[in-house]
Amino acid sequence: MSRPTIRAAWAMLALAAFAAIAGHTHAQQAEPRGKTSYLPVDITEPFAAIMSRMVAAKPGIERAHSELLTQRYDLADRPAQGVTMSRRKPVQGGVRANGRLLTLEDTVEFFNLVLATKLTAAEKQDLVAFLRAL
Repeated sequence: MSRPTIRAAWAMLALAAFAAIAGHTHAQQAEPRGKTSYLPVDITEPFAAIMSRMVAAKPGIERAHSELLTQRYDLADRPAQGVTMSRRKPVQGGVRANGRLLTLEDTVEFFNLVLATKLTAAEKQDLVAFLRAL
């Protein structure tokens, strides 16, 4: 190949690379986002305003979180008799939810479906009553 042909090939390759990069960059342009919980990086309001807004919102957030924990988990202190962990810390007794299923009734229904036990409504109620008595 002669010098002008090599030079033209490099020019074409550079042009193709430039077009690919420009197209890729254009494809990455983000559209305006909707409402988000993330704070913007470009903060336009004073820090004191942000701080006062967050301090005012904190009790409501804590209340909602506490209600969710109370709804999902049994946090009562019911130590099992005669059972302790290391350093004689009592082990909690009774049924404890792990948060996947909101109520004991939901848990019974879940395992009724998964294990295909085909319990009747009365049998489910009896099982829930039995589990609550533990």
